[in-house]
Amino acid sequence: MDEKRWTNQQKLAIEVEGSNILVSASAGSGKTAVLVERVVSKVIHSHIDIDRILVVTFTNASAVELKERLLIAIYKAIDEDKNNMFLKKQLEYLNRATITTIHSFCLEVIRSNFYSLGIDPNVSICDDTMSKLLKAKAFNNELENSYTSHKEDTFGLYNILNLFNNKDEEFLEYMFKIYSYINSFEYPLEWLFDKINKYNIQD
Repeated sequence: MDEKRWTNQQKLAIEVEGSNILVSASAGSGKTAVLVERVVSKVIHSHIDIDRILVVTFTNASAVELKERLLIAIYKAIDEDKNNMFLKKQLEYLNRATITTIHSFCLEVIRSNFYSLGIDPNVSICDDTMSKLLKAKAFNNELENSYTSHKEDTFGLYNILNLFNNKDEEFLEYMFKIYSYINSFEYPLEWLFDKINKYNIQD
């Protein structure tokens, strides 16, 4: 994106120094372009080596896109200053730069410090498929316990299942949707119980 096209808010996010920055914007508003430009500015104008900057994203696709955009930006800067050895070194440093997902970064920190944490160094990230299987297993175990333990709230559970025509699969899918949604909040269970309590009308 051409520098002349930056909005005032984008320019502020790119150039501000000496403080933490929170950029909140909708999809397609140019957050990735702003982040790339900020990192490029740190490298080209502040002469900070790219491998000394930590950049984390939520998806692998975003991490790959960031690296590609940074590579293009560095090549463009080199074209404008062909004798700049600092910029040429950044092409080499980019391969070892920490531009990755937050999960991969945390995994690397854990593996590097497994002896202090007292865990297996072969720990790995649970992929989406395995995560779904584990959640389904936990849910079904709890459902089965509710059926067989004669808990006080079992009758309430039957009433809920009646809403789903006694189809556990549909109930499970709905619970997953709720679980996924509430986990977007800082304190998911507290948020959920607060919303539930709003329906506890005494009068």
